Amino acid sequence: MNSGVLKSESDTPVSSLISPLHLIAILSEEPANTCQKMTQVDLKEPVTRHEFLKYACQITLDPKTANPYLSLSMSNRKATLTQVEHLVSIHPKRFLPWWQVMSSDGLTGCCYWEVKWSGKVLIAVAYNDICRTGNRTECGFGNNEKSWALECENGSYVFRHNSISTLISGPQSSRVGVYLDHIAGILSFYSVTETMNLLHRVQTRFTQPLYPGFWLSAFVGDTVELCKLKLSFLPLSKTVQFCVTCTAEEPHLRVMGIFKVVQLSCP
Repeated sequence: MNSGVLKSESDTPVSSLISPLHLIAILSEEPANTCQKMTQVDLKEPVTRHEFLKYACQITLDPKTANPYLSLSMSNRKATLTQVEHLVSIHPKRFLPWWQVMSSDGLTGCCYWEVKWSGKVLIAVAYNDICRTGNRTECGFGNNEKSWALECENGSYVFRHNSISTLISGPQSSRVGVYLDHIAGILSFYSVTETMNLLHRVQTRFTQPLYPGFWLSAFVGDTVELCKLKLSFLPLSKTVQFCVTCTAEEPHLRVMGIFKVVQLSCP
């Protein structure tokens, strides 16, 4: 295991900013609990894109979840709907028959990512135990209580959750920003232009890590791409913030935010 001391950009130990007993208690938890209990201190919801980029996280798509008609590229950051069904292995994580794909890592804490899209797509988050085979209600993003999705098409937007659709008005953009504050139960979608334009905001209680995912709807050549974002750091006096990702196959933490990225092996 790495050193138990987390260092900030100025090499200030995190333990000097967070109660040592609190930090030790968190890190001594079982892996699943640890991934869910990393917390924030003095968190204020971002307003400007510069502030959102404090919480930028790098997300990749899981090939094992991709429908056979989806082609992944750009180091598994881009998905394209194709006319040809690709030869893929049988895997319980794979979405069939829906043209969907989900990320490799689940997110907790506070995270931000951006998506470039074309055609007609759903930009979604879902629990890992969402059904992979079955009807639209069971598997389709936004059609059940285990997923939340923003449908994007020709500059129009529809928010979907548990088979309830909400028409959204907002400026046209081929780039959508997604902000998650898992602990506060906040999920927000933004149209990213010269400014951050809020499209829809969810306030709820999340009970599991959330996995970003996509549905590519109807047209061959439709694409979604997870953008590479640079972390934007603020002074240590402003906030202490973690973005946490974890996987069932390889339990670990990736701590991101105003600190250098640190990887901790769970006990």
